[in-house]
Amino acid sequence: MLDQFNEAIIWADKALEVDPKHRDSLSASLLMLGQFDKAITLADRMLKMDPNHSYL
Repeated sequence: MLDQFNEAIIWADKALEVDPKHRDSLSASLLMLGQFDKAITLADRMLKMDPNHSYL
Protein backbone atom coordinates (compact mmCIF):
# COMPACT_ATOMS: atom_id res chain seq x y z
CA MET A 1 0.00 0.00 0.00
CA LEU A 2 2.87 2.40 0.73
CA ASP A 3 4.07 1.91 -2.84
CA GLN A 4 0.76 3.33 -4.01
CA PHE A 5 1.26 6.43 -1.89
CA ASN A 6 4.81 6.82 -3.20
CA GLU A 7 3.48 6.60 -6.74
CA ALA A 8 0.70 9.05 -5.88
CA ILE A 9 3.31 11.53 -4.68
CA ILE A 10 5.20 11.29 -7.95
CA TRP A 11 2.08 11.85 -10.06
CA ALA A 12 0.59 14.51 -7.81
CA ASP A 13 3.86 16.43 -7.90
CA LYS A 14 3.74 16.33 -11.71
CA ALA A 15 0.11 17.43 -11.65
CA LEU A 16 1.03 20.40 -9.44
CA GLU A 17 3.37 21.62 -12.16
CA VAL A 18 0.44 21.72 -14.58
CA ASP A 19 -2.34 22.83 -12.24
CA PRO A 20 -1.86 23.73 -8.56
CA LYS A 21 -5.41 22.69 -7.63
CA HIS A 22 -4.12 19.12 -7.22
CA ARG A 23 -2.25 20.06 -4.06
CA ASP A 24 -4.60 18.14 -1.77
CA SER A 25 -3.75 14.73 -3.23
CA LEU A 26 -0.04 15.35 -2.73
CA SER A 27 -0.56 16.58 0.83
CA ALA A 28 -2.67 13.54 1.70
CA SER A 29 -0.10 11.13 0.28
CA LEU A 30 2.73 12.80 2.20
CA LEU A 31 0.73 12.58 5.41
CA MET A 32 -0.09 8.90 4.86
CA LEU A 33 3.62 8.17 4.39
CA GLY A 34 4.47 10.03 7.58
CA GLN A 35 6.43 12.69 5.68
CA PHE A 36 5.07 15.42 7.91
CA ASP A 37 7.84 17.97 7.27
CA LYS A 38 7.25 17.77 3.51
CA ALA A 39 3.48 18.01 4.00
CA ILE A 40 3.89 21.12 6.17
CA THR A 41 6.26 22.71 3.66
CA LEU A 42 3.79 22.03 0.86
CA ALA A 43 0.88 23.39 2.89
CA ASP A 44 2.83 26.58 3.68
CA ARG A 45 3.69 27.04 0.00
CA MET A 46 0.12 26.46 -1.10
CA LEU A 47 -1.34 28.78 1.54
CA LYS A 48 0.87 31.56 0.19
CA MET A 49 -0.61 30.89 -3.25
CA ASP A 50 -4.20 30.63 -1.99
CA PRO A 51 -4.69 31.84 1.61
CA ASN A 52 -8.42 31.04 1.53
CA HIS A 53 -7.97 27.36 0.74
CA SER A 54 -9.11 24.98 3.48
CA TYR A 55 -6.78 22.10 4.32
CA LEU A 56 -8.63 19.38 6.16
